[in-house]
Amino acid sequence: MTSLPDKYGFSLEDYAFLFQSQPKELIKELSADDIEGKLPKDIVGSYFLNGPGLLQIDGDWFHPFDGHGFIRSLTFRGDGSCLYRSKYVKTEAYLEETKAGHGVYRGFGMLSGGWWRNWRAKIFKVPANTCVIEWADNLLCLHEGGLPYALDPKTLETSGKYRFQDSLPETAPFLAHTRFDNENNRLLGCSCVPGRQTRLVIYEFCSDGSLYSKIEHSIAGLSYFHDFCFTKNFYIFVSSYLRLKPLSLIKALMGLQSLPTAITSDDIRDAQLFMIPRPDSKLSFEHPLVYSLNEPLFTIHLGNASEENEKVTLYTCSFKTFTIGNELGYYPCRPGYFDPLANGGGAAQYLLCLQVNWKENYLNKTWLDNTACDFPEVHPYREGQTCRYLYACASIFDDLYFPFHSIVKYDLYKGTKESWECDRRDFIGEAVFIPKQVQSEEREEDDGYLIVAIYRSEFRRVEFVILDSKNIEQGPLCRIRSPQPFPYGFHGSFTENVFVA
Repeated sequence: MTSLPDKYGFSLEDYAFLFQSQPKELIKELSADDIEGKLPKDIVGSYFLNGPGLLQIDGDWFHPFDGHGFIRSLTFRGDGSCLYRSKYVKTEAYLEETKAGHGVYRGFGMLSGGWWRNWRAKIFKVPANTCVIEWADNLLCLHEGGLPYALDPKTLETSGKYRFQDSLPETAPFLAHTRFDNENNRLLGCSCVPGRQTRLVIYEFCSDGSLYSKIEHSIAGLSYFHDFCFTKNFYIFVSSYLRLKPLSLIKALMGLQSLPTAITSDDIRDAQLFMIPRPDSKLSFEHPLVYSLNEPLFTIHLGNASEENEKVTLYTCSFKTFTIGNELGYYPCRPGYFDPLANGGGAAQYLLCLQVNWKENYLNKTWLDNTACDFPEVHPYREGQTCRYLYACASIFDDLYFPFHSIVKYDLYKGTKESWECDRRDFIGEAVFIPKQVQSEEREEDDGYLIVAIYRSEFRRVEFVILDSKNIEQGPLCRIRSPQPFPYGFHGSFTENVFVA
C-alpha cells in the first residue's frame, strides 16, 4: 500500500514517525518555554518510560519489539521545574550490536543480507525494552526474554542483570510485567518457560529485593503469557494457546523467514483462566482453580483483579481472534516500512470482564465496550483490590485498531465512560496514573493525574501531556515538550521519589 484512506486523517509517513530511531542520549533542564499550560505543583516525583530507541543500525532494521531499550525520564521537583533525561539500557545485546555497527541478532524481524546471514545470526536478544519499575533502590528494565536489567535511578547508568539477591536463575526468563501488592509492600513477578508443558514460577519479593516466596505451576500445552494479576488469595493468569508450524519452524531456523512465522495462535483450544493460590492464602485450596472461557481468546494485557467473598473479578483487554505477524504493521521483507492496516492481531481487542464464583463453580464473561483498546491502567494502590475506574488507550476507528488517538476512563460501577481525543496526526501512548498527594481519609480513587506521551508526527516531536484524571474530557492541563523526538514507548511508571544525579 502506498497511502492510507483519507478518512484516517494521517499518512503512512506520519505513522512511520512512531518508529524513527533516536540514537542520542540527553540530559536537559526544561525551561518555561518547554511547558505549555500550568504544571501542577503537587506532582512530585519521577516518571519513567521504556520502549525501543534504536530500531536501525546500518542497513539492519529491527522490529520494534527487538529495538534496544531506551529510558526516558521526567523528574518533577514540585516547584514547577522539570528535568528530562534519556539513556539506553546497556544490555549485552546493545553493547554487542553497537560495537559491531550492524545487527547481530534476529527475532521478530530479519537481518539484511539474505538467509545465510540470518542462519548464522544469534536468535532472540534481550533488549530490556518493555517495562520499567523502581524497586529496592534500583530502576528495573524488563523484557520477557530474559533477566531484568538494573539501572541507577539517579543517573540511569546500567548496573547489569538483576536477580533479586540471586533468587532468579542466571538464564531465567522473567515476564515484562510485574505487580505491586500495596497492602503487603511486595513486588510480584513471574518466570514463564514455554513448551509442551508451560511452566510458571511465581515470585514475591520484599522491598529490599529479597525473596519472600516462590511457587511453581505447569500448564498443559504451549501457552503465551505477557501479564498477570493477583488478589489477596490468588495469582490470576489467562492462557493464550499457541501451535507450532513445523515446516515454518525449519525455514525460520534456516534463516529463510522470521521466527514468529513458526507459531500461530491456537484457534481450536479455548482460553482458560487460572487462579493459583498464593502461599499466604487463607483458603484451603491445594491446587489451582481452572475455568474455560469457552472461546479461543488471546489476551496480552490484564487490567486488574479483585476478590470479594467467594467471587473474583478480572478485567482484561482481549482479542476474540489473533493472527501472529506484522505486529505494529512491521514488514520483515520491507525494512523500515510500517502499515497500520497490516497490524498483527487481525482483529480488535476489547475490554472484557470475567467474574468467577468458586463456591458455585461458574464463570461469567461480559464484553464491556465495542471500542478497541489496550494498555489498561488502574490506580497503583488499587492493584489486587476492588477498583471503580480503569483507564485505557483506544482507537477512534471501527476498522483500525492501532495507533491510538484517545484516552478512555471507564466507570466500572456505572458502566459509563468518558474520553479525550488527540489530533488525527498525533498518536497516543500508554497513560500512567499519578496519585495526588492528599490525606488518605480524603482520597478518592480518581484523585490524580494521567501522564501520556503524545507523538506529534506533523511537528516531528513528542510531548508529554498531563490530564486531570477526575475530568479527562477537559483535555491537557499542560503539555511538556520533549527536547528530542523518540520512538513509540511501551510501558511507563511513576514513583514519588525525586531522582536527580
